[in-house]
Amino acid sequence: MDNVIIKPAECLKVFEAFVNSLMVTSKFSENLEKATRGQHFNVNWKKARSVLITASVMGEVVMRKKIEPDNLVKKMCGYITIPDAVKRLQYGRKHEAVAIGDYTRSHLKTCDDVRIESFGLLVNPTYPYLGASIDGLVVCSKCGTGIVEVKCPYGSDVNDKPWRNVLPIECGKDKKIFCTERDSDLVFDENHNYMYQVQGQLALYELDWTDFVVWTKKGIDVQRINFSQTLWDEMLPKLKNFYVSGIVPELFTRRVRRGKSLY
Repeated sequence: MDNVIIKPAECLKVFEAFVNSLMVTSKFSENLEKATRGQHFNVNWKKARSVLITASVMGEVVMRKKIEPDNLVKKMCGYITIPDAVKRLQYGRKHEAVAIGDYTRSHLKTCDDVRIESFGLLVNPTYPYLGASIDGLVVCSKCGTGIVEVKCPYGSDVNDKPWRNVLPIECGKDKKIFCTERDSDLVFDENHNYMYQVQGQLALYELDWTDFVVWTKKGIDVQRINFSQTLWDEMLPKLKNFYVSGIVPELFTRRVRRGKSLY
């Protein structure tokens, strides 16, 4: 099998036909979502996402340069894992619930009835090779239904203080972060990977908006991001192409897993 050259157009046509034949029913999608609740604390969640392009890596796929796909395949298939002991991960997981609580209280200042629902991994039957895990589904009597995506920045420094210990707007002074201070407002960087994550989540959940929350120990900032059909239309062909040319060949050959080059 390792001697077979899988890059020619003939092979890619077979891989694409395989992807086009994939089918996920609404019932399967519902059962998978329930079975993967708890997300990174749930082994089912980790296994299920290893055969999908998930929203968290969509930016890397869309913006990748024309290089061999091996490193990205390693990451997406779960061959490379970030240890749970990494401080920024521990910090984010520890404070996510607190951040969502603060967001809910902030939202209730302008709306009378708001609740946040937890979800596992969602696979939309229209896109059976894609998946999305959200921090929470927002159900609001005034705004309707949307998504809340929480970021708890941890590391770099602003005036000799780590991001976690300054106001969110002060984080925007650091060029390393995903947002910028502009005219006394914190503005989300629309070219950052997180934008593609948000758009992917909205597309798969078929919703119109995400409240993007930046939370630190000193405060909270909320920016509403609307779904962009134009951006999604640009993303989707690139996502499918990478699944056809990167993920499917690896699922058939497991070359990358065995330390070999995919092509």
